[in-house]
Amino acid sequence: MFAAHLLSMLGVIVAEIALSVLVYDLTGSALLSALTFALGFLPYVVGGTLLAGVADRFPARRVLVVCDLVCAACVAPMAAPGASIGVLLALRCCLATVSPVFSGTRTATLADILGDGDLFVLGRSLLRITAQSALLVGYGLGGLLLTVVAPRRALLITVAPFLASAALLRLGTARRPARADELWKQRWGSVPAMAAITSIMRAHQILLAEVDAVVKPYGLTFARYEALVLLTFSKEGELPMSKIGERLMVHPTSVTNTVDRLVRSGLVAKRPNPNDGRGTLAVITDKGREVVEAATRDLMAMDFGLGAYDAEECGEIFALLRPLRVAAHDFDEQ
Repeated sequence: MFAAHLLSMLGVIVAEIALSVLVYDLTGSALLSALTFALGFLPYVVGGTLLAGVADRFPARRVLVVCDLVCAACVAPMAAPGASIGVLLALRCCLATVSPVFSGTRTATLADILGDGDLFVLGRSLLRITAQSALLVGYGLGGLLLTVVAPRRALLITVAPFLASAALLRLGTARRPARADELWKQRWGSVPAMAAITSIMRAHQILLAEVDAVVKPYGLTFARYEALVLLTFSKEGELPMSKIGERLMVHPTSVTNTVDRLVRSGLVAKRPNPNDGRGTLAVITDKGREVVEAATRDLMAMDFGLGAYDAEECGEIFALLRPLRVAAHDFDEQ
């Protein structure tokens, strides 16, 4: 781990120096060159704040390897002859955003490996020595390298330390579970249900984002799409608002909001329910039928986001979740 940390830091430091010199060569502005170097600290704050939970949610080795690969992917385009100043600065920001994630994960992993005793204190001290040494060596090496090769060539060379660090971490360290799972086990014991519900919730977020992206061109969200599908399944193409809420298992306020948006889009119309003086019927329009047919074709083409599973596996997922849905009266057991 210490060797990988040293290589990664060397790559970052040399890349920072080479990029600042490259910007000066392109613009002739010492101020812009200095700002290029300083620009890296702002995304560092953002990355440290917004991405701090990554180290706990995913296995540490995977996070560290991905961070190194992202750094390599950011530095490589910087060496391209046609890269503009805007592209260089954007890649510089990406590089700086990844750095705190790598540092935080590395520190958390050190505690997992060495524990909380004297070994951890010694390991933390060695890590700090490695970091300080990387700073001294990195600035010296960067300056020396730039006296021999052009800044773009120096940037290209820095890809190697990132790839070497990723290889060392992937092949030279043991896989460890995500820290959040480990902390849960330490405090409350092993609870398979916690890991299962976390996976279900994460999968829900991922799938919802994917299907929403597919139906967005039609002015829909997946919730509005579901409402349209319900209306197409009804014999007359209409349903009471209360029935829509019951079948989608959502609050009446959410149903009203969903239907009102569909009405504004011309996909649904509303009329009084003749069987309920205070009730309202939602009625799908011809335009609504056309839209739901087109959206369904697009969703089926991407397997509703479940392309990673075959038909048998999808059936298994349905069977596993069926008891939970039956218990919640989502549909009746038969």
